Amino acid sequence: MCNRILILALCSLAVNGCQSTPPERSVAPGASATTPVSQRVPSQPTLDLAPLEIAKLPQETQRFGIGINQAIELVNEEQHEESLLLLQALGPLPANQALANALHRTLGEILIRTGNPVAAIEVMEKITDPNLLERKRLAQLCVQHDQASCASQQLIAAQAMGTTLDQETQDLIWRALMQAVDPPAMEGSIAEGWLLLRQRLRQAGSVQMTRAALAQWRKAHPRHPANLMLPSQLGLLAFYQPPKIGVMLPVSGSLQNIGLSVRGGFMSGYFADLARAEDQALTAADTQPNRLVTSRTPDGGGYEEPPLEPVDVVFFDTESSDLPQIMQAARSQSVDLLIGPLLKTRVVESARSAAEDPITQLMLNYIEGPANPADQTGQGLKRFQLGTAIEDETNTLVNLLNQAGHQRLLVVVGSASWARRALFGLRSQWQGEIVVAEFDATKNITESVGRAMDVEASKARHQDIIALIGESTEFLPRARRDFDAVVALTRPNETLGLVPALKFHFADQMPAYVGSQAIRGIDKTALAGFTALEMPILAAANGPSAVLNDTYALSDNPLAELYALGLDAYQLGTWLSWLEQNPTARAELGTIAIDGATGQLRLTPSGRVQRTPTRTRIDYRGNLRALSRSP
Repeated sequence: MCNRILILALCSLAVNGCQSTPPERSVAPGASATTPVSQRVPSQPTLDLAPLEIAKLPQETQRFGIGINQAIELVNEEQHEESLLLLQALGPLPANQALANALHRTLGEILIRTGNPVAAIEVMEKITDPNLLERKRLAQLCVQHDQASCASQQLIAAQAMGTTLDQETQDLIWRALMQAVDPPAMEGSIAEGWLLLRQRLRQAGSVQMTRAALAQWRKAHPRHPANLMLPSQLGLLAFYQPPKIGVMLPVSGSLQNIGLSVRGGFMSGYFADLARAEDQALTAADTQPNRLVTSRTPDGGGYEEPPLEPVDVVFFDTESSDLPQIMQAARSQSVDLLIGPLLKTRVVESARSAAEDPITQLMLNYIEGPANPADQTGQGLKRFQLGTAIEDETNTLVNLLNQAGHQRLLVVVGSASWARRALFGLRSQWQGEIVVAEFDATKNITESVGRAMDVEASKARHQDIIALIGESTEFLPRARRDFDAVVALTRPNETLGLVPALKFHFADQMPAYVGSQAIRGIDKTALAGFTALEMPILAAANGPSAVLNDTYALSDNPLAELYALGLDAYQLGTWLSWLEQNPTARAELGTIAIDGATGQLRLTPSGRVQRTPTRTRIDYRGNLRALSRSP
């Protein structure tokens, strides 16, 4: 009977002093009347709950229905504590959907009124027959508390139940869909149309390809709400001129291979756009320039694909010229956007000059602290950061572990420096128990895992028994069995050495998680069943990523990460140029998201690109299989 939620609601009442009136809502710091809806926390109106129709319930459940109706009366009279105590006294409910929905409505209303909206969301999502008002109310809660998947699901469901369109709702739906890492599973033509639009546009990559994908979607969905009233951001795609991009990379000297790999990925994206433009020119010579919608058939469809024009690119060698020289050359050549540098030392140097140069820049590495001057906000950012740091994988790993409900982790840490950084990130974010097994050589893995699993304590108990009875006995050390999962922060060969160590200590049935650095370049057959994080280009490549993967055989290429980084830099670069040309779009910075080669990429107000790698399961043949995303 939702005991956990009942207890949470009672605690909420205790914190709020068991007040008889709804708590007064305060405005979030920095919010104002002009703050976007997603950043406000407006008060929630109270709703009078409707009682159950007892006569329609099976006779054996009517007693519970009467009890819930009494609790509903108490809620409507603002007697929240009494209502909760009555519900608690009812005991477990029989299996009946009408009773369950009434209970969830009652608990949700109490949690909203007593100031616990996050728990209210959890409860209200369980209602199987919500009406339009309840959908809109839940959607508002989800928007306020940055639960993008929930917000998109409720907004779209409400739209399917309603009859009118408004621009604010269209924009809220699109914002939530683009911010959600895991899009919700929904049915119905309206929901399926929205989800397909999100998928096609996120997979398109560059602005040019996104414009083409939007036109194709509109042609196939002439009556869809998103076509009848475009989200504002998509309407702005009509206003775009291909920029001149300057790329700063080490393409000579000892780092030449690194720089050329990034350049290869960058040019792969460029040539993909160029090929599409050439194909379009051959098949649609009469396309009107710079128009998102160029013609319409009498039935309201027939949207033409806008013309694709390639960007202009110039490369600068960071090994043969210093940064001031490159910046001066970029200004003299009227460069609109700079991509690079790649090396951290150069990135730090470049960030120091952020206030001195007006050219927007996408740096291909991360630095400590902000890359932009303190007076720059999301509306005036000039420096953006894209990289493939291990911390991105740690963030995704923590979300995975939370979703799985794990509480106690065995974390095996190898000798690589990145493993220590990953452990630090895990410890700073993970709320459960962590026991670490560290080792400095592969031959010591079994011993380190044994220590972490308290095998030594088992051996000590055995010695005590021998001393007590005065003779030796057969003995098999017993390890602790209370771990929920094992996380391997190890190099590839160390990962292979971990498998027999886990088997030796009878821990090979635990769920195991590894990052990309732990699995590349090895036969992964022995790791069957492991959950692994990897770049999409190596796990589920499509479009330009698939072409790049095939061209350079990246599955076995130690520089695969750099090629993928180059492709993502090209695609994100076109979006940064679009933002420069459409300043009003900066208010929705977080909705700039693409399914990139290195991960799902999304711009953030700090200028740092958020990267989410693909979640996979290793099959019995050692292949990576992308996991379906949870709603």
